[in-house]
Amino acid sequence: MGMLRLSDVAKKLAETGVCRDPPRPPVEEVSPPPAAVEKIAEVLAVLAEPNRLKVLYLLRQSPMPVCFLSYILGLDRTAVSHHLARLKAAGLVKVSRSGQYSIYSLSEEGRRWVDAMFSI
Repeated sequence: MGMLRLSDVAKKLAETGVCRDPPRPPVEEVSPPPAAVEKIAEVLAVLAEPNRLKVLYLLRQSPMPVCFLSYILGLDRTAVSHHLARLKAAGLVKVSRSGQYSIYSLSEEGRRWVDAMFSI
């Protein structure tokens, strides 16, 4: 689907007689940018897993290594690492090193998503 504009919709509806002279909303573009739609769908698919939401909630409070997350969530480290890899691939978390530990924290994008979700 290409960019759909209200002026095109109004013209087409008037030509077919379906809708004549409707009130127009104060916007012109009615199709969201395809890249934005794809990114949002990707993030929402990652967020659809409850344990990932819990991980994000914990990282909202403080950066943590896998062992902390594993203990708090009651999940084995492999499962937590898998969830973190999915969150990282979606751009929601980032990782840094501290000695022998990988420390996970929210990325800027991740912070925006988490703040929006948990403010509901």
